[in-house]
Amino acid sequence: MRGSLILDEQTGMAWHDLLDEKIFDPLWMTQTTAYASEPPAKGWPVALHAAGGMHTTARDAARWLEAQLNHGGVDGQQVFPAEVIETVQRPLVAADAS
Repeated sequence: MRGSLILDEQTGMAWHDLLDEKIFDPLWMTQTTAYASEPPAKGWPVALHAAGGMHTTARDAARWLEAQLNHGGVDGQQVFPAEVIETVQRPLVAADAS
């Protein structure tokens, strides 16, 4: 919650809209939103409802996965810099194997 308030203040945009602009739109995730009212209003076949209130379809979730597996690339285009994907996939804590 605090993070969204900081983003709102620094960008002048609601975090929901920031997700649209920076992630969903570039990936052509046309049926993904953080607005709970949008899927039923638009008749979307929502397959997933993740923690934090994200609503998406299997197709859109697959596009997100493709970007993760292809170091930011989707449909042969580099949508996100590979360094960004590497950063978000970097472990934050070490797991004890024992």
